[in-house]
Amino acid sequence: MHKPPKLFLRFFRWFCHRELLRYIEGDLMELYAGRLAKSGKIKADGRFILDVLLLFRPSIIRPMEGHRNLNHYGMFKSYFKIGWRNLLRNKGYSLINIGGLALGMTVAMLIGLWINDELSFNKYHRNYNQIGKVYRNSLRKGDVNYNPIHNTGLGTLLKSEYSAQLAHVVLVRSRGEERVLTFGDDKYSQRGYFMQPEGVAMFSLKMVNGGSKGLEGMKSIILSQSLAKKIFGDRDPINQVLTMDARWDLNVTGVYEDLPRNSEFNEASYFAPLDLYLEGSANLNVWNNFNMNIYVQLQPGVDAATASAVIKDAMLGHVDDDLTKAKPKLSILPMSQWHLYSQFKDG
Repeated sequence: MHKPPKLFLRFFRWFCHRELLRYIEGDLMELYAGRLAKSGKIKADGRFILDVLLLFRPSIIRPMEGHRNLNHYGMFKSYFKIGWRNLLRNKGYSLINIGGLALGMTVAMLIGLWINDELSFNKYHRNYNQIGKVYRNSLRKGDVNYNPIHNTGLGTLLKSEYSAQLAHVVLVRSRGEERVLTFGDDKYSQRGYFMQPEGVAMFSLKMVNGGSKGLEGMKSIILSQSLAKKIFGDRDPINQVLTMDARWDLNVTGVYEDLPRNSEFNEASYFAPLDLYLEGSANLNVWNNFNMNIYVQLQPGVDAATASAVIKDAMLGHVDDDLTKAKPKLSILPMSQWHLYSQFKDG
């Protein structure tokens, strides 16, 4: 006696609901026998396989253990209808509940985005875990003063004598400079920083054009991508000449990707060489003019606390008596603390 394909018969018996199995299987076998006699085994087998596949639908499939409803779609459809009718019947109450839920979810998402923005501050920089900023703790009229603004002499000293702890030391003008950049007849008032050349690599500026050594020439300048687009449009900005404050002609040596809003130098639309601001490297050894921030990149394996203990007395013997009496102590604040932990009171 010929039988239908065993594999598909087993498949049918596996998925079919137990309460329906004997009825549907009986119909299938009866149809198979009629087709076998009329059309032969090959066609009968083919039609049997097709019937099994067509029966594989929610109203027939056996439910998960513990569930008796044969038609899950019908159940969910019924729930939806009941819920919808209740909403329409109690419109005011429904509006308050749905509006409150939507408002709560919106507020929660906004708070989450804000927290993420705060905690990810400065993480754009690849050397995030190794960069620090030098602070000075000193006594003034009985008060403890904590200050990040230093002289160029200290930066030069740290760079030359503390290389065992500090891989890189970079001096940056302590505030952004509003300068007028001129190209042809067009003038652009832009805010940027004067920085030593190593800062490009230390802060891992992503160079779109040019390289990380773009500030090595005293009459050079690198621009943010948005400023370069504003000034030059689709032209290649490299080696174009900009005039700054009608005083210096500067050669564009690089274009960097705009810094994100939650980063230290987010307002910088340009970086220019610090030597240009100082009017020569001779002014890198001045100890009586406080106008610089000092950023450092720690050597691998050295943490901020260890380096701070080594450099804490570096200013002594180089500054005047008034500052010496203030007992200046240096320390390094890690980049991870700049945004949320950089306000100090009484030291």
